[in-house]
Amino acid sequence: MDPNANLDEQILLAARLQQLGEVQGRRSLTEAEEVELWDSSQRLAELVEALDHWLTGGGFLPQRWTDARGRINCSRCGKSVSTVVPTETIVRAWVECPECMEKRGE
Repeated sequence: MDPNANLDEQILLAARLQQLGEVQGRRSLTEAEEVELWDSSQRLAELVEALDHWLTGGGFLPQRWTDARGRINCSRCGKSVSTVVPTETIVRAWVECPECMEKRGE
């Protein structure tokens, strides 16, 4: 299995499911959209299970996940704020870059 291709497809499916959800909030889905919603949901579930199986079996992380390790990004705009984070550290905090702080007047 290619975890990079798997994650890329998961992200595309998630975006499409969100689009269909927004459409459903405005009007009833067409029959074709309902079929797409069901098929996309099923495919996303398959991909999640496959990636979980891959990772719990000792497989490597998708590249986009390893690229993000060791960086702290602005919680507002996503811009990299710092790279001085030990690899094994988990950072869960609200962080803002100077530009976003300036926009808010701080």
